[in-house]
Amino acid sequence: MIPSVVPSPTHVELHYAALNDVNFMAIYTEQLIDFRTVETLFLFGTMSKYLVKLPITPKEHRVQFVTDRLHTLNLNVGVIENVRFVAPNLRHLHLAVHSKEHLNFLLEFMDQLHTLIIKFFSKEVFYFYTLSLGNLRHLSIDRWEKAMTKSEQSTSIGFFKRCKRLERLEMFFKFVDSFVLHSIAANLRQLVELTLVVQEGTIQLWHISTLPVLKHLRITARHVYLHNLQLPALQSLRIGSKKGARLEGIECLMAFTRLRTLTLVNVKLYPEVQQLTPTYSVERMVLAHYDKLEDNHLLVLVKRFPALRWLHIKRCHGIDQREIDKLKRMHPKLAVAYDVPSPVALWNDGVEDRKSHEVDYTFKLRK
Repeated sequence: MIPSVVPSPTHVELHYAALNDVNFMAIYTEQLIDFRTVETLFLFGTMSKYLVKLPITPKEHRVQFVTDRLHTLNLNVGVIENVRFVAPNLRHLHLAVHSKEHLNFLLEFMDQLHTLIIKFFSKEVFYFYTLSLGNLRHLSIDRWEKAMTKSEQSTSIGFFKRCKRLERLEMFFKFVDSFVLHSIAANLRQLVELTLVVQEGTIQLWHISTLPVLKHLRITARHVYLHNLQLPALQSLRIGSKKGARLEGIECLMAFTRLRTLTLVNVKLYPEVQQLTPTYSVERMVLAHYDKLEDNHLLVLVKRFPALRWLHIKRCHGIDQREIDKLKRMHPKLAVAYDVPSPVALWNDGVEDRKSHEVDYTFKLRK
């Protein structure tokens, strides 16, 4: 039935409870899907190793996908030893790491990958830091419950030295220390886009001032230090935290002459904002997730950014449609978008800020 409806599928998503699942094995053994035409594959399996301890031989148990067209693979399986891919054109891999075997799987494709989005559910991160990822252009590391620091056997030193071709880096950690930021700036000279999401600590951004071509910077943290930050190519900046953020050195924003888009997420606005020298570079601004945003805050910000042409007020409390209408009357050339905060948003203010940035890993399981 499947081959007659979709004879040459290009996008396939499979969920199974165990590799001996009758329906799953039928898809594979009876060739109900022609995997030779698949370009994007999502494969999700059980997280329990005990479900695959079956009285059959390893050869019978192995599942092998052979496809020349596969370029994107999203893999989240608890046991990976019995799954094999022959995919010479694979370029983008989303991988959930549950054991060292998952990293051994990564080794098979490491030299050909351009994108690696990796999420750790195990302690195998130290082995990962020893790998060479010289061909990667885009790397996303999610180790949300742990920190990345110099004390981690100094693995971060050599790690970034082996990622010199990276253009896009995303990091989701409990905390990242200044040494790691220094290592990023010293080694990733081609970096165009940097996303850093942390739960704790202060992020001192001057450590990355030597990134010469960085255009897009996204920082989610409760305390951000902007003093002495110099990024001549910076075009867009997102900074703050849904839980509230303190920003020191906000006057440095006025020095980014190429900055076009500025997003402030629940960043505390101090009275000294009124004394900032106006900048004529920023054209688009987003104010998001403020616990209490008042109309005088809006008026002050608009005056500091006189070239502003588009303003998005996203899920901010303390302001209503009347203030928005007043702002439009005072600045008729300013386009204003306003999202009314829903009651659900009031209860979700404590949700991890990483969800605002997080790549859709699709690490869901259907049992």
